Amino acid sequence: MNTKRILYGLTGALIAAALVVLIAAVSVSSQRGVLIALGSSLVIVGLSTSIAFRRVHDG
Repeated sequence: MNTKRILYGLTGALIAAALVVLIAAVSVSSQRGVLIALGSSLVIVGLSTSIAFRRVHDG
């Protein structure tokens, strides 16, 4: 069970990191605050889903 928890945490962190990198690239190329806000909300959603997976598997 601990390995599943670690895997979910790592996948959530990797998704969040990938989103941050994509958001940074897009914001640098276009320089729009709206894209930065959307990207940060996507990161929050990714983190909350990883936390939800942890809570479900703690269960």
